[in-house]
Amino acid sequence: MDAAVVRVVDDEPNIAELLTDALEVSGFRVRTAASGTRAPEHVGRDRPDIVLLDVMLPDLDGFAVAQRLRPDPRPEGEVPRRPAGDVITGLGRPRRWPR
Repeated sequence: MDAAVVRVVDDEPNIAELLTDALEVSGFRVRTAASGTRAPEHVGRDRPDIVLLDVMLPDLDGFAVAQRLRPDPRPEGEVPRRPAGDVITGLGRPRRWPR
């Protein structure tokens, strides 16, 4: 059985590398992209099983990328979110993402 392919879209090289390492150790094949505007092209070409999007990409945020990917029948699923909003912890104080 082939390993599932994950497309990681993040402009921060350290975060992309951390995600890549963790996913590869878990048996996934990982492809990365640093640009939100180019992400739909990469996804269309590679046909990953799942796409992990940074919501704060500088050129096109992850929500806009997700909207561009939505018409494609292959990427399915939901964006995991907590009702109280998304929170990042472990990097200092918790930070709430703007809506």
